[in-house]
Amino acid sequence: MYSHRAVSVASDAVNWTTSPEDSDYLVGSDAILRWEYSTHPSNKIQFIKFGIKVRADEDVTIIRKDVLTKVVIFNNKESDREVTAPFDGRLSMLKNETASFKITKLAMSDTGTYFCYLETEDRIDGIPSRDEVKIKVVGECGSFFYLYD
Repeated sequence: MYSHRAVSVASDAVNWTTSPEDSDYLVGSDAILRWEYSTHPSNKIQFIKFGIKVRADEDVTIIRKDVLTKVVIFNNKESDREVTAPFDGRLSMLKNETASFKITKLAMSDTGTYFCYLETEDRIDGIPSRDEVKIKVVGECGSFFYLYD
């Protein structure tokens, strides 16, 4: 379910070594989205952001981790609550993993394009990097009952 690739734009760029693949999930199941990356020593990652694309030209960050302090912050901005509220209590970062996220109890409304965005300490010299994955949540398999006379 994960692809391995190295994409390099410049010597200081982030190389995604593991990215989740676009997948279908059943309603009520959990999705684990695992990203791994490597960077040039001079390109230190400060923030890891996870969110959802709401329109072609608009993204909303749902959760952000400060890599240096290890503090994880859920986006509670009033202007984004319509998008982030459904993830309350259902989205977490996996412990002991760099950029991995878990969405529990998937609903049909969770279908969409999610992103992982890495922001460097020095945004002038550093090259921010982003990767996306598409999730499609599908209905549960129906139960079939046969009546015998």
